[in-house]
Amino acid sequence: INAGDYNIMATTIDDYLFADGSNTKKTVCSIQKASPVMKLISTSDNLYVGSSIELNVNLSNNGSFSVSSSDSSIALVSKNNNTVIIKGIKVGSSQIKVVSDSDNNYKSVTEIYNVNVKESELIGIDIIQKPSKLEYYVGDDVNLDGLRIVAKYSDGNSSEIHEYDYSPKRFATEGKETIIINYMGKMATFEVTVKRVEYESISIKN
Repeated sequence: INAGDYNIMATTIDDYLFADGSNTKKTVCSIQKASPVMKLISTSDNLYVGSSIELNVNLSNNGSFSVSSSDSSIALVSKNNNTVIIKGIKVGSSQIKVVSDSDNNYKSVTEIYNVNVKESELIGIDIIQKPSKLEYYVGDDVNLDGLRIVAKYSDGNSSEIHEYDYSPKRFATEGKETIIINYMGKMATFEVTVKRVEYESISIKN
């Protein structure tokens, strides 16, 4: 039965009568629309410029809904079945409004999801390939040919970098030496072996 007003007719049996002497009574019964329960489940609490998160919409009546952003210049929304895709456009805050559609039995309900769009931040660097040269002699300069490094960002993206600082630049002592790569304050290291120069003979010329 759908929500609405219904006429109900009651009739006595076996010759019983109501107090007014009649054997029938008529009344109106009203069935109110129910309020569905809406739950919004986000795949992430962090939204960065240029990236997207998903908002899963669960409605207890499995009904349809519409979605909008209070500021589309900050956060842009689209919909795919029961999933809302929120894309960060620029830094700022926006309210994502999800409104369920009313029908014969259910009212419309509204839920708000607040998003803060942030700039992605550098969180670290990784060495994905060591340089070709890993053995040196005392006095040699560091050679980083073949070294490959990627920068990692808070939005989950990464990119290979080619400009960075490193130390030491030259080896003064033998043994295991740690090369430190520095990119915008983030560091990665690898080890090389430094050997002492050995001479087979020494000649003195006048």
